[in-house]
Amino acid sequence: MALYGNYYILGFAPTFPPTSTAHSDLSQVQLGPGNQASAIIPKPLTSILSISQAAVKAFCDKYNLGDKEREGLLKLEFRIGDALDTVTESEWVISGLAPLHHCRVLLAWNTEQLA
Repeated sequence: MALYGNYYILGFAPTFPPTSTAHSDLSQVQLGPGNQASAIIPKPLTSILSISQAAVKAFCDKYNLGDKEREGLLKLEFRIGDALDTVTESEWVISGLAPLHHCRVLLAWNTEQLA
């Protein structure tokens, strides 16, 4: 088995399911004909996304922004620390935020920058 980090290099899949705790970040191995692993797929990044979503929710809660503002920030794939002053008008359109929602988000973001 050739390893790079915690993921197998393509073409070097093991002939048996990994049992070591070092490989606990891998999803269940699907076995093909002859008990050979047909694919090793990392678990989805849901935990990373949920952390990011939780941070955005905390930001929205802190500045009394509602669900629409939070959803708009998530559509922009906003993460705490991103510069909202560089978001273009067409990107704001993608967010689906109405003009006053957009203003509230920018006001909260500017306030956060000053804190």
